[in-house]
Amino acid sequence: MKKMLSCMILAIAGTGFCSVAMGTVLLSDDFEGATAAAFPTLSADADPIATAGTWTVVEQRSGISDSFADIQVTNNAAPGAPVGGGSNYLGVQRYTSGYANIHGNLATAATGTVTLDYDMYVVANNVQTSAGPRIWFRDTTGTTGTAGLTSSDYAFELASDFYQPNGASGQLWHYNSVATGNPTRTILGAYGLNQWVHVRYVFDLVAQNYNLTVGATTYSNLSFIKPLTQIQQVAWQCGQASSPAAPNFYLDNVILTPEPMTLALLGLGSFALLRKK
Repeated sequence: MKKMLSCMILAIAGTGFCSVAMGTVLLSDDFEGATAAAFPTLSADADPIATAGTWTVVEQRSGISDSFADIQVTNNAAPGAPVGGGSNYLGVQRYTSGYANIHGNLATAATGTVTLDYDMYVVANNVQTSAGPRIWFRDTTGTTGTAGLTSSDYAFELASDFYQPNGASGQLWHYNSVATGNPTRTILGAYGLNQWVHVRYVFDLVAQNYNLTVGATTYSNLSFIKPLTQIQQVAWQCGQASSPAAPNFYLDNVILTPEPMTLALLGLGSFALLRKK
């Protein structure tokens, strides 16, 4: 009987290790699955189609809830796709009033340790210094609350960073905890403008902190805005108007996965416990 139980646990542990090690992708898009449009266009709505999870696009152009030109999959010659594949990427801009938000809804809520990777190209802008991307990690699948004006805006916000697009190189701002109003923010360092940069977030939702790597620079043990324990959505926001012919930033190769070793260690721990007994 003991031998049979050992075999069963080994099988479960092995299966868990293989399936999780391969990666349970909760949000993924290289933007190759959508029909690209020349940016900007008012004749086609080239919204992205995620291969894992879903996208919710919120575009506000002069009171129009879904404008074609603000967020769309494109393959314009500039800036060109990042090294590593594909010809399509996502262009994001905000034109006149309102916000342009692209919400990535995870297939299931992420807990434990979570990794987000993506490529980003931020256009230098020394006039409209809030025109860069702000990223939000959220415990909701809704589309409200990313204005960042009052404490109620942060009800579901676990973490947020802003990539300011001005200067010789952009400035990376990290948002700290909030009680009322806007959270305090800290300038972490610089990052490259007018070039593709790889970004990686690694969240520890138990320890309540995360590491952020932008290009070759890593910032460790960054704090949460609020002590939330799961991620349901990642949102990118364009916060200031720009020329309608020029996106503020581009995204490509978005992929979010949980830590692959968690279930494997649980399975091996169960086997070790049985051996001890």
